[in-house]
Parts: sequence; C-alpha cells; structure tokens
Amino acid sequence: LEVEQPVYGLKKVFEEKDISLPLKPLQFMDYTPVEEIAKFYIEEIQTVQSEGPYLLGGLSIGGIIAFEMAQQLRKQGNEVGLLALMDSELSHCHFIEEDVTKVILDSLEYFASQHQISIDISSLSYVDVQRFSNLDERWDYVMKKVGFTPEQSFINRRLYKTIMSSLVDIWHYTPNIYSGDITFFYAQKDEEFKESLNHGFPKSFSGWEKLCSNPIKLVKVPGNHNSMLFEPHVRTVAEKFNQYLNSVKLR
Repeated sequence: LEVEQPVYGLKKVFEEKDISLPLKPLQFMDYTPVEEIAKFYIEEIQTVQSEGPYLLGGLSIGGIIAFEMAQQLRKQGNEVGLLALMDSELSHCHFIEEDVTKVILDSLEYFASQHQISIDISSLSYVDVQRFSNLDERWDYVMKKVGFTPEQSFINRRLYKTIMSSLVDIWHYTPNIYSGDITFFYAQKDEEFKESLNHGFPKSFSGWEKLCSNPIKLVKVPGNHNSMLFEPHVRTVAEKFNQYLNSVKLR
C-alpha cells in the first residue's frame, strides 16, 4: 500500500477452545460469539481512531468478522468508508463435521507454501483421515503422510487449531443484511478449479449478494486462497486495494 497509509492488524486474543479431544457435533462445541469478537475489536480500534470513516478488511474468516464489525459500527452511527472481504466464504457459517478434514487439507497447502515444500495430497483420502476421532491424531497422520518433519508438524499444529477454533465460532454466526457497500476480492486460481459460477459470480462469493442491499464490487486477483497475499500476487492485490482506498478518500 502507499507509504502514508497506516494499517493496523487485529490479532486473535480470545481463549482457544480445546478441540483436540474426540470430535463432538459442532453445535455442542464451546465457542465465542462473532458479535462479541467484533465488539472487542471495535473497542480496540477506537483507542486509535475514535470515529469514522473506518476502512475495514479481512481475509477468509477475518472478512466475516470485519463484516460484523461494519454492522456494529454503522449501528453506532459511524461511517464505514470501505469494507473489503478477501475470499471470505459464507459456507464457513454452515460447514459440517466432514469439512473438518477439508480444513486440514486446505491448511496443509497453506503451510506447504509457507515452507516452500512441494506436496502431493492425492495419496490422502477422506476415509483414511477421518478414521481418527482426535484432531491431533488426524493432523499428525496427514503431516507424516506428506513428508513434514515432526518439528514442522508441531509448529503448524497450533496455527491449524487456531483456524479450527475460529471456524467453530463462525459456524454459530448468523449474519444479517448489510446496508452499506462491500468490495469482494476473490482469488482467480481458486475459481479456475471450481466448475460452476453462481449466476456469473465466483463460488467463494456465493451468498454475499443476498446479504448486501447494494450491488457488490467484485475484484479478481491472482493466486489462490492461500497465496493471494504472498509474493508475487500480493503486489497486484495491493495495487487494486489502493484504487479503492483512493476512491474512498475522494468522496
């Protein structure tokens, strides 16, 4: 982004739930309401900026939390100048237990790209992974199967469990219709592997059009869900992000 544009990151600070034990149906897992998380983050950003317009953005699950923050800020009478959702899938609000294995495999791709390791997940099957009722056992099995060292498995497990804990929070969230503007950034390569578009919209966008009373701005960016904010793709994302930031400043 431009040098003079300050950016503040919000870190997950809520206590993580113990999801390592044999899996329970998601509705019976401990969780932190998204509304509570959003309220806390708003209080934090208002120690830096007491009033709007606020420029909000979030990747993946973070986009859903940013969405709820925007809702609450507008109810307070604050202006939200920008709400940027980056490949944030509403399906996370309704995922099922079988998707836990998908989260493991998706996380695996992310960690492999972080460590610049080439992996082949074609040897993994859902049946093999799901025979373990304990999440730690599932994770260790998958990591060993694709060639990660025990140290790499241990380091990445914590981040994976943070992702899973957040997904449990999101599962319990019911979003309401938003009357402001939304800009939706979606990863081009992910869409190349998703056969169907929903009435011309990318699959990751599915459902958002029903939650926004205004037309949503769609922005296609290079890379996939895991790589869009890493080099070299992040440069293109920043350029397009700057365009929308500048348009907000000109209002």
